[in-house]
Amino acid sequence: MIVYYAHCQQLYGTKQEQRDLETLRGFGFQVTNPADDAYAKLAKTVKQVYANPTTDEERALVAPFADASEAVMQLVFRGLVCNCDALVFRALPDGRISAGVAQEIAWASLLGKPVIELPTNLLSRTMTVDQTREYLRLVGQR
Repeated sequence: MIVYYAHCQQLYGTKQEQRDLETLRGFGFQVTNPADDAYAKLAKTVKQVYANPTTDEERALVAPFADASEAVMQLVFRGLVCNCDALVFRALPDGRISAGVAQEIAWASLLGKPVIELPTNLLSRTMTVDQTREYLRLVGQR
């Protein structure tokens, strides 16, 4: 199964990214990582074409987009999401989801692809036995 690993650009090249990739590959997934060099080079090319289109074909290609970032998202990353079987994402440490990752999640969802979140802040979200019992009592389960 091919999964697209959606994560904020601030995580590119970090230890967290490496741990996530090891985890996903450990599950037997083939990972499409937008931070890979080939995609970074393609994104750079799209930005350059957006900034200075030299042919009618290039002008037509970038004309629909409001800015270079939108062009990169639509012309590079959207295709990568479309060509995967599922999307796995990492939220920011505070649980928020960056705009680019949110767009990628939306594309995968529209295509009916599974969307899986890698866990964040597990220790701060983990309840004690007493907290769990109190929560279950409050929601009417006990």
